[in-house]
Amino acid sequence: MKSEFTIEVGSSFEQLWRYNIALLCACLDEHDERIDFCSAERFVAPSGSKLREAPAGFEGPRELRLTTSPCHSIVAYIYVVTNTEPISNAIADSPPFDLKVKVRVGRKTLYNTIHKVSQWGGESIELKFKI
Repeated sequence: MKSEFTIEVGSSFEQLWRYNIALLCACLDEHDERIDFCSAERFVAPSGSKLREAPAGFEGPRELRLTTSPCHSIVAYIYVVTNTEPISNAIADSPPFDLKVKVRVGRKTLYNTIHKVSQWGGESIELKFKI
């Protein structure tokens, strides 16, 4: 039975503007063949920008959401890419921040987890779900 998957990614981290977030998802049929591809992105600035504060007028979303076309399973990747490194070089001044990831099919929650994201290296998360 085909269903739409909804993937939600969010964080309350105050300096989330220092990160670009990309969400990529392959939609698969019952034979694990790709039948569709969808993506969502929250782009703030190119990597290596060295921003001291959020760009002027930037009020970017703290959440990113993607809903797939009907399919049997998904393989999704979440990339949190640093565009601006922490100002302080002291590791203790830049602890990992929380990124909440939720995957639903209809009203049923399949996954609801908080991932720790390095302020220096960002994060790559792979998700695979079959219904």
